[in-house]
Amino acid sequence: MVTDARAGSFGHGGHDAARALALLNCWHLTAANWEPLLELLRNPAVAGYQKEGALEVLTSLERQLPDGLRQELAAIAVEIQGQPPVADSPFLGRVSADALGPATELAAALRVQNEADIERCLLTLLAGDARHREWAVRVIGRLERPQDQGALAVLAQDPEPEVRAAVGAVLANQMLRESDVFNENLLQRLLADPGTRVHHRIAGVLAGCVDRSEEVTALLRELRGNRSALVRLAVTRALDDLASP
Repeated sequence: MVTDARAGSFGHGGHDAARALALLNCWHLTAANWEPLLELLRNPAVAGYQKEGALEVLTSLERQLPDGLRQELAAIAVEIQGQPPVADSPFLGRVSADALGPATELAAALRVQNEADIERCLLTLLAGDARHREWAVRVIGRLERPQDQGALAVLAQDPEPEVRAAVGAVLANQMLRESDVFNENLLQRLLADPGTRVHHRIAGVLAGCVDRSEEVTALLRELRGNRSALVRLAVTRALDDLASP
C-alpha cells in the first residue's frame, strides 16, 4: 500500500489490511509487528481512507497499547493532522481523502494535545463536509467536556442523518455514564427524527449496556415500538435479557 501510494496509485474496496494488522497487533502484543503499520500511518503519500480503519482500532483499544508505542502513536496522530488530503476523487463518495478526523480522535484518546490544538482541529472538522462533522461529534464524545454540549445541540440539527446519528450515539453513551437533563432532552428530540438511522444508532448503544438505569430501560421500552424492524429486534432482545433470571 505504501509503495503504491508513493507511485500515486490508490485502490478502493476489499479487505482493509492496515485495520487488520492494527487489530492483530493490539490483541497479540508479544507477536506484534508494528513497523509496517507505523510506516503506513506516518507516510503523507497514503490516503486518509487507507489509514482510517487502523486509527479507529487503535483508538478503541488504546488502553491496551504499550507506553512506548502510545508515545509514538501520539506523535504520528499530530503529524497526520497536518498532512494535506490526497487521492481526492469523485468516485470515492463519502470516503475521506484526509485522516484528520480519526487522527484527532486518537490524539484525544491518548490525551496528547493542549486545548488550543484541540479547538483548532475541532473547528476545522466542524467547517468541513458531513464526514468531517461526523468525526467532530466523535471527538467531542471522546473529550467529554461540558463546554462542548452546545456544539452537540447544534450538530443534532445537522441536515445529514449520519451526523445526527453520531450525536445520538454520543448522547446515549453519556446517558449510560450519568443522568443529565440536557442530554436526555436532546436525546428525546433526536428520537423524533423522521428517519431510522438515528434511532438505530441510539438503540445499538443502549441495548448493548448490561447495567441499565431506569431512564435507559424506559427509553428502550419507548424504542420497542419504533418503525424500524432492526431497532425493534435489538431493543426486544435487550429487554428480554433484562427480564431473564
